[in-house]
Amino acid sequence: MLDIDTVVIFGASIMEQSFSDSEDTVSKFLDAGIFVDVFERATSGDDTTQMLAKLPAVITEFQSIAARTLFVIHWGGNDVSRDGPFPGGADTMEANMRSMLSDIKSAGFKIMMSDISYRVPPASNPSQPYNDAFMYQLQSEYNDVDWFLQQFTFDNQVDIETDGIHPGAVLEEKIRQYLVVQSKAYIKPVAVETSIVKDLVIEFGAGALLKYRSQLNSIDANGTIFDLRNSDYSKIVGSSVTVTGAYGTNTSGRGNTADIGNDTASLFNDECLKDSLYITSSDTIYVDLSGLPLDDAGLYTVGVTASRKSDTGTKVSEYTVDGITLALDAELSPPGQVYFNNVTGANLRSNGIQVAVQDGSSFGYIGIASITEAG
Repeated sequence: MLDIDTVVIFGASIMEQSFSDSEDTVSKFLDAGIFVDVFERATSGDDTTQMLAKLPAVITEFQSIAARTLFVIHWGGNDVSRDGPFPGGADTMEANMRSMLSDIKSAGFKIMMSDISYRVPPASNPSQPYNDAFMYQLQSEYNDVDWFLQQFTFDNQVDIETDGIHPGAVLEEKIRQYLVVQSKAYIKPVAVETSIVKDLVIEFGAGALLKYRSQLNSIDANGTIFDLRNSDYSKIVGSSVTVTGAYGTNTSGRGNTADIGNDTASLFNDECLKDSLYITSSDTIYVDLSGLPLDDAGLYTVGVTASRKSDTGTKVSEYTVDGITLALDAELSPPGQVYFNNVTGANLRSNGIQVAVQDGSSFGYIGIASITEAG
């Protein structure tokens, strides 16, 4: 089994189209009991020579987590369209692919490369001769996980677009599901269910939560989230958190002033810090925690943070938990945090978290909250 928590999508238009909806891919993995982040790094129109030039930047981007990252690849289609029919362009394609696969493998990544997908005649040059000539050999040499889009797209050719090459929306969704089906047997499942709040992080504002596990604990303008997850990815079955009050959504905070590159499930996550809910001096936000399965007699630590760039007005918030009120200036750089220690589960479920604007201030904010078992 592979210890994988990140999937990088690499290739050209078929991969860009099929995996631009990263959230749906994450959701399909979750349905299989696997929790991964998915990053689409494919570029429509690229041939293997262009990919060879772009690959170093992608390797550098994910190098720090290479050992737990799966490179999912489909490439060569644009070479076939331009240089085919076979053997046109075959030597260049094989050399480029072998060079890239060697670089990916040497950098410590796991590889899941497909053969070249099916093309409906007479739309384009056939891909199967290229697969027979070298693609299957490359799969044998470099793949940690196999998948075969040639046969899969042949079997689903009714859902290929009229150009005979690219998948329609139905086939794009099928390709995402096929990726999960083919890879799940090789990836260690980590998404388990629980009825315990262990270490829970909630992001408020619901902007593009790129690096904290795909929006699973984000509250947007709708004000309620269900089936939250602990930071170990376990689903807290039946859980919910609701925000009430008159508030607005801010997605232009100063998260970039935090620890750049912090993508942990914590109060320090860069992407989370860019988002928040805000109130004016006459409003109050109430975070209702009654839907969490907290141990009434158990003790918890509650942390809160918010970050907002300096522009107009002052931005000091007051957070009340367990009858204690602490203030925080959202304009601090790097962002500050407040903590409430040894709060009982019963108190949290009854009273939640209240956010108000400090007297004399213009705005109040809540960006991230954490609830962690004490001890």
